[in-house]
Amino acid sequence: MPATSEPIVTFSGLVNGGQPLTADLASLDALPNQTLTVVEPFVKQSITFTGVGFADLLNATQATGQSITLHALDDYEVTLDFAVLAEPGVMLATQADGKPIDGASGGPVRLVFPASSESGKDTDLWVWSIDHITVE
Repeated sequence: MPATSEPIVTFSGLVNGGQPLTADLASLDALPNQTLTVVEPFVKQSITFTGVGFADLLNATQATGQSITLHALDDYEVTLDFAVLAEPGVMLATQADGKPIDGASGGPVRLVFPASSESGKDTDLWVWSIDHITVE
């Protein structure tokens, strides 16, 4: 999964045998993708997101920790239990309504929760413009 073009996300901590990884959009999109339509809590509109399921992402990075910290470009951070991010439907989205997510819309990658997720009801956890993921 290493980036071959400009990396957008760095993974560190308990991933890849302790060696940091970087990913570009192409390497993320090469992983198994899923699509999820949800009411986005900030714009209050139904949006169809496409991206990699977080469980698949954790598997691809060989993550083995208990918690995961998501860091955004604006230095916002959220730490979640490994199990929350591994729930079905939780994804690292790379597209919204079939188009890449631009920076003004929280891209290029953002965390998306399915409507059934209890954690997803907390809008503070919907991290966008993620640039670093640390597994501990």
